[in-house]
Amino acid sequence: MTWSPIPPSEASAPGGEPIKGGLAFRVGLVLIVVSNGVYLLYFLLPFLPVDTTEKAGLVVGFSLASWGIFSLGIALAGRDGVTFLWQAIRRLARRSTT
Repeated sequence: MTWSPIPPSEASAPGGEPIKGGLAFRVGLVLIVVSNGVYLLYFLLPFLPVDTTEKAGLVVGFSLASWGIFSLGIALAGRDGVTFLWQAIRRLARRSTT
């Protein structure tokens, strides 16, 4: 069994039934998480040897790439995937405050 921030007893879909995680579901979750990692590239921009106009273009490109990856992840994971991620975030937030 793989590690999950939510114990199986707490991972449930909006109707209360357990979440069934197929390949598309898992790939969608990974894409959602990866899409947020694209924003780390913004910290590299000041150090690139390109002019300001090109850096502005890179910002737009990074944003579009991030939103595109995020949208694809949402489409693959579906409502259950989004619910699962929100539950994981809330659980981790509770754990860090206690």
